[in-house]
Amino acid sequence: MPPAVIAVLVVAGVVAWTVFLVFVLSRLTGWATLARHYATDAEPAGERLTWEGARLKSWGFYNSCLVVILSERGLYLATFRPFRIGHRPLLIPWSNVHHVRDGTILGQEGSFLEVDAGSRRIALLLDRDTWHKGARFREAAGAG
Repeated sequence: MPPAVIAVLVVAGVVAWTVFLVFVLSRLTGWATLARHYATDAEPAGERLTWEGARLKSWGFYNSCLVVILSERGLYLATFRPFRIGHRPLLIPWSNVHHVRDGTILGQEGSFLEVDAGSRRIALLLDRDTWHKGARFREAAGAG
């Protein structure tokens, strides 16, 4: 087989594997479950933060690959475009986000939250500063 064909097959294989992993990650972390309830196609007006990170279900790391928008409408979370497969942007109303406590896990300071997802809640660890920046938007929305 010519080297050019091998190179194309290797690149195609790497791309296919990456797409598969990103899709599976959305299912394992609970992002897909949240998307069934909170998927959105429109970014809300608010304070936009990029290169943010979060954890879903205690082990689903989204390190420096999120856009977070804090708005009166709620907490907007979206992955950067290359990671959107299986990860629709979310707009979670403040009334469905519950602060559990601030703390540290594996050296990362954060706010431990729970998000309503139908009859259950999904754990979300968000940067503590990001959570506290959202206070004025939660208050404006009446969700304190």
